[in-house]
Amino acid sequence: MTFKKALLLVPLLMLATPAMGRGDKEVELVGSNVDTETYSISARRGTSGVAERGQLELRIQTKQGYTLDNDHAISVKMRAPAKHLEWGQKKLDRDDGQVSADGTEYQLQIPFRAARIGDYPAKGKISFRMCREDGCKRVRRSFETAVVVH
Repeated sequence: MTFKKALLLVPLLMLATPAMGRGDKEVELVGSNVDTETYSISARRGTSGVAERGQLELRIQTKQGYTLDNDHAISVKMRAPAKHLEWGQKKLDRDDGQVSADGTEYQLQIPFRAARIGDYPAKGKISFRMCREDGCKRVRRSFETAVVVH
């Protein structure tokens, strides 16, 4: 590769930043037909040091009388991780997290470990069912956040 070609690649490499930057900000999950009047889903960025175990936090909160305290499954599947990142578990279920005493909130910690410093995208899918007296709703959504390794 010539010096001229390498010089042209530098601006492109600077634009290709993995994930969304540093911080501990909650990010709304993405997907079509999200009914924010009846539930909310958030993913908190995970942080850790190199080769240390970190955790990515996922939270579901129901509204308008819906609850998660029933026998229906809650399922989380993580997509293949970025290079230098590995998930402690790719598939998680209801038993891996905790439902609040009133049944309106579910929290899950997704373990990870990274071999190098950097910001890595974290993507997955969540599926759950929430119910109230007049019936149940099934929710399936994709989510995206980041893992920051320092």
